[in-house]
Formats: sequence, C-alpha cells, structure tokens
Amino acid sequence: MGLRFLKEQWFLCALACCLAIGVLQAQQWEAVSRVALLRQAPVAIVLFLMALPVPASQLLQAIRAWREALLAISLNVVALPLLAWLMTWGWSADLAGGMIVAAVVPCTLASAALWTRRGSGNDSLAILVTIVTNANCFWIAPLWISLLMGREVAVEPLPMLTDLALLVLLPMALGQWLGSMPMIRQRVHQAKKVVGVICQLGILWMVLLGAIQMGLPRAGQEPLGWKSIAMVVLVASAMHLAMLAVGWWASGWIGASRGNRVAVAIAGSQKTLMVGLKLGIDCGVSILPMVVYHAAQLLLDAIWVEWLQRGDSTEK
Repeated sequence: MGLRFLKEQWFLCALACCLAIGVLQAQQWEAVSRVALLRQAPVAIVLFLMALPVPASQLLQAIRAWREALLAISLNVVALPLLAWLMTWGWSADLAGGMIVAAVVPCTLASAALWTRRGSGNDSLAILVTIVTNANCFWIAPLWISLLMGREVAVEPLPMLTDLALLVLLPMALGQWLGSMPMIRQRVHQAKKVVGVICQLGILWMVLLGAIQMGLPRAGQEPLGWKSIAMVVLVASAMHLAMLAVGWWASGWIGASRGNRVAVAIAGSQKTLMVGLKLGIDCGVSILPMVVYHAAQLLLDAIWVEWLQRGDSTEK
C-alpha cells in the first residue's frame, strides 16, 4: 500500500520535500536561488514542452462553444483575482500578495484538459481556455498585480510584461508551431511520459527556489505559524471550490451541455503552478498560497470528477 501510494502520489510527496528542504536549508541554497538563468530557463522549457502535444486543430472545434469559453475565461482572469483580493483583506502583504499572484496566473496547461477528459467533459474547450489565458497572461497578470498589490510589491509592470512575453508566450508559440509538424508530434506522443516527468521536475525545481525565498529571513517578517498555514489552505480551497461551483451552475444557466459545463468549471477555476511560482519569486511574496492552491485543485477536482462519474453510472 505504501509503495503504491508513493508511485501514484510521488509528485505531491516530492513537492512537500522541496518545500521543506528549501525553507530549512534556505541560507545554504541562497546563492543558487539568485541566479536568474536558473529561475527563467525552467519556466520557458516546461511551457514549451507542455505546449508541444496540444493539437491546434482542437481549438477550432471548441470555438463553436464561444459562450462557454468566454464564461470560463472571465472566471479565470477576472472573478478569481477579485475574489482573492477580497478574501485576503487584512492579511500580511507577503501572504496576501502570494494569494493574489496565485489568482492572476492563467489556467494550467497540464491538468485542466486531463481532469475535463476524466469527467467526460469537452477537453477541446478546456484546451481553448488554457491557450487563451496563457497567451494573454503576459499583460493580464502584470495589470492585476499593479492594480491589486501595486503599493505592497516593488515590481514594474512593463518589465514584467516583457519578461512574461518572452518566458511564456514565445515558448508556447514555438511549442505549438513545432507540435503541428506530424513527425515531431508523433515523437512527442511516443515520449509523452518522459516529457511529463521533465515538466514535473521543472516544477519541483521552481518550488525549491520559491521555498528558499520563503526560508530567508526578512526584516519585519515573522515566521509562518500553523494558524496562518491553515488559513491559506482553507481560503485557497474555498476560492477554488467557489469558482468550480460558479462555472458549473453558470454554464448550466446559459444552456451549456453537460460536457461543456465540466470544461467551464475546471478550466475556469484551475491555475498553473509554473507561472505562479515565477511571479511569486519575482514579486518577493510567499509561494505558499500558489503551492497550496495547486495541490488543492488537484485533490478537489479528483474528488469532484469521481463524484460526477458515479452520478453518471447511477443514472445508467
């Protein structure tokens, strides 16, 4: 049972280890975390690899469900940032900034389509939402950060915009272009497990770098206690569940099919860890909310998708 759990949940276990090592050994790793190339290259590489197997042809199929796509995009890039701002009112700048960063990043490239597919939803619609939010995050994220936490975070929007365009938009565009070539697409499909592991290792590296920043002492900053950690877990879970529920019911209200409702709920509420870690480190805020949000969405969506599947089986 223990070995099976480790095999199935190795990523979450490694995530916890990277957090612990980074926080506890922060001073020993500080010099490594300051190297810009070691922070930027993994982001570009992972986003490039994630975009490679995404078929552009599916985007054209999903455009027919433009109302559902617009709803999911609005929840992801407008409703969630505003909700995070409201729910972290009165928090410390470090944790509030971290939660806002988690809310302003785009939909995850990896798991949105996967969980939608597992829930018998329209994964083409989830892919469309993912591509649109990621392609526009280079200007949306800096705008939200400037509006919601401009006073607390000393980050200039224009350099951040340029940085995200180079590290997110360019690698994704290149991945989509190369992935459209039949020979490369076939090779990527054959090596999809290897590609997946490389992407996960890149994410773990960024978690380690972010954890190092969390562990370094800062003037006037108190160490996180259990109450603060519990608060982050509860609020991140509540935010994700709120958007999941709104996406499901709002898409039903506009007459969406069951498959499209699943896609709206998941793509409208999920957030990408890779971009969030990069922004959190650059802004100098805690990466804990981003890591917690990511873990919560994986766990909660797995439970929700299984519940949907059981409901479908019961009806049959």
